Amino acid sequence: MYDDAYYRLQLLDLDDAGLRATASSLANRHPAGPSAVRTGVLNVTDSAAQADAFQAHVAAFGGVQLVVLNAGIGERGDVFNPSNAGWQATLDVDLTAVLHGVRAAAELMTEGGAILTVASAGAVFPMPVAPVYAAAKAGVAHFVRSAARTLASRRPPVRLLALCPEFVETPLVTKLMQEASAGQTDDPTKAKRLLGRLDIQLLPPRRVAEAGAVVLIVITTLSPNYRQAARLVTTKRLYGGSLVAAPPPGTLFVRRVFAGVNASDINYSSGRYHANRAEAESKLPFDAGFESVNVVVAVGEGVQGFAPGDCMAALSYGSFSEYGIEPARTALPVPRVAPEVVALLTSGLTASIALEEAGRIKAGETVLVTAAAGGTGQFAVQLAKAAGCKVVATCGGPDKARLLKELGADRIIDYSRESVKEVLKREFPGGVDVVYESVGGEMFEVAVNALAPRGRLVIIGMMSAYGSGWAPGNYPGLAEKLLWKSAAAVGFFLLRYAPLFRTHLTRLVQMWEAGRLRVALDPRVFVGVEAVFEAVEHLHSGRSVGKVVVQMPTELPSGVRGVAAAAAAAALVPASRL
Repeated sequence: MYDDAYYRLQLLDLDDAGLRATASSLANRHPAGPSAVRTGVLNVTDSAAQADAFQAHVAAFGGVQLVVLNAGIGERGDVFNPSNAGWQATLDVDLTAVLHGVRAAAELMTEGGAILTVASAGAVFPMPVAPVYAAAKAGVAHFVRSAARTLASRRPPVRLLALCPEFVETPLVTKLMQEASAGQTDDPTKAKRLLGRLDIQLLPPRRVAEAGAVVLIVITTLSPNYRQAARLVTTKRLYGGSLVAAPPPGTLFVRRVFAGVNASDINYSSGRYHANRAEAESKLPFDAGFESVNVVVAVGEGVQGFAPGDCMAALSYGSFSEYGIEPARTALPVPRVAPEVVALLTSGLTASIALEEAGRIKAGETVLVTAAAGGTGQFAVQLAKAAGCKVVATCGGPDKARLLKELGADRIIDYSRESVKEVLKREFPGGVDVVYESVGGEMFEVAVNALAPRGRLVIIGMMSAYGSGWAPGNYPGLAEKLLWKSAAAVGFFLLRYAPLFRTHLTRLVQMWEAGRLRVALDPRVFVGVEAVFEAVEHLHSGRSVGKVVVQMPTELPSGVRGVAAAAAAAALVPASRL
């Protein structure tokens, strides 16, 4: 394997003991023995010493054909801290010394050769936790791009290359990870830079894995067709198959267990939750999924109120993934990891806050809930009943009608069997006081016409239009109808009410745990991030009964119930469907 005629190696480093150990190991496997491997202690920031070391190699071996410029250090303190000057060393070692090394090596390669610089994936992707390190490595990569042609034009040519690896298991990285795990590092940025996980497969830099590969879904093109818009991304294995994460200050590194599917997932994949299409396209690719229930794996510096092993809920983009980094300030503590808790997030919070803040429901009023057997409609029915209201609920199909009967609806209108418009006109001639409306289209018009004087119609969505591109509705006479009744149509978008999340979620969880709020889960089981596509289609098919939830890991943590078991335990749907 080793040809004594050309294999001559010189190792340069600050660590003399490490050099000698490495040299001995290599020499023992070389036919020429110790004479084939030389060592020298070198501080690469001393450009003259670096040039002398290269000259010594030529003097000893007669020439040089390959130089690997591998020396590097991590982030040294916070660049935005006025009292910290340590960050300059990162530039000196990782960038300036490399440029001096390239120049010194090129001068000696009279017979041609190759110079390999070791940059980083951080040269290509942002590293918010290590900006100086990223800048240095980006400088190396761009220097190579810019200077390679000049060296290649020489006769004989010199090849100039840049290697941009992800984390590699080295003693330095191992030491940093051990320090981060034990909380021993006196330099927080050493731990923080372990999160510089960068992947060319559309993986956002903040995604890391505790073990194995990380799978997530990102939106890569704008479309209401979820399979066209979204892409399943699998990252490469990280560091030796495992990583102890050191999250950035103020954040939590979490393992996602359950994620909820919502009608608005295809609104997001269409770019409708950005200011305009141009802005949405400029953000591509972006993470998918709105809500999840998670287990905390690690906490960042300064985080209070959370510890590894705690359960928390998140209402944030990126929930369709196996792992995530969540801001601690928006994390919602929950008593357990359960699929029912997912249902209480977007769906439960929408019902609770919308009825209270926008609908202003009062005891004795009549409330109409459309799509009442869906993820959010089920809670609107129960919360309106709990407030002392009479509830009229619409649905499509006998299974959904049975569910609504169990949830306490006073009048159930199965639109597959009778006309919603005719029932409302005949049985509620005085109108309904509040409408909780999520269907849109013809149903919206029926609801407006059914409003009582001073009634309130709360628009939480228009699901019937999502799949076709959400074309603007046309409702002639809407203003006049509202005017003469002194009625109101109020839009409701959950994220506008973020300050109320913790209060309302705490109340909902308490009601659920006390048995005063039932959670209907669709009994169909979806397991793995890849199952999200089918789950979205199932929701929009109209066949779902209750909240659609996806189990992120293939195996649940000990003691955690899956969706089917939770649905069966709640006895919310016929056993034949479980």
